[in-house]
Amino acid sequence: MDILHQHGVSRKESVVYEPVLNAMEKAKKEGKIRFAGISTHMNEPEVIHAATDSKAYDVILTAYNFKQKHYAEVRNAIAKASQAGIGIIGMKAIRGAYQQPPTVKNITASLKWILQDPNVHTIIPGFTTFEHLDIDLSIMDDLTLTEPEKIELQKEASNRGSYCQGCRQCLGACPEKLPIPDLMRAYMYTYDYRNLALAQDLVVSLNLPSRVCEDCSQCTVKCSSGFNVSGKIRDIVRLRDVPSEFLA
Repeated sequence: MDILHQHGVSRKESVVYEPVLNAMEKAKKEGKIRFAGISTHMNEPEVIHAATDSKAYDVILTAYNFKQKHYAEVRNAIAKASQAGIGIIGMKAIRGAYQQPPTVKNITASLKWILQDPNVHTIIPGFTTFEHLDIDLSIMDDLTLTEPEKIELQKEASNRGSYCQGCRQCLGACPEKLPIPDLMRAYMYTYDYRNLALAQDLVVSLNLPSRVCEDCSQCTVKCSSGFNVSGKIRDIVRLRDVPSEFLA
């Protein structure tokens, strides 16, 4: 295996969790993996800095896009990691922008934005159709942002969309301590990526209680992005009851 990632890390304590570091080191010594990696969907600057300072990781896979309210902090953390010799892979570049049909300017502008950062070595944009794949590959001919693409970025920056910032402010406000950022990600997978199987896998993996967002008379969560959190959650948890063979 080329890279083994410790996946979905959001705290520096998890970055340096000794059992994981020992397992990574053992796997490398035994030739089972070539590189130790870590991935993060939220609180990215803290995770990236901790990974860099630990000197235990060879690769960092991180969410990084122009709609992140803290993208400047992410950029600075990435630069430090890259300069320390760590490989940087960007993800969530599209931020759920794969509309039906896809808006070519939106997608190409988003991919070019992240690839123009010299400290990003590659990205992993998802695709569910050959048309998406063609769009992804087309930008490699020229990474220069055109004027229409720049305008598209400016317009998209003010559009809330379905991209969860992963700020985690919601976690302390939910009396049931639901994994709200993960549920918002599942919602994005469903309605923007149109990947119901991926969304269902995520929802099922969260081991949610049998009753979700049904017992509170009023939701106490105030989303920094303005999402109707309880409404989105009630919608997305329905995937638990859909037989997997009906999802493609």
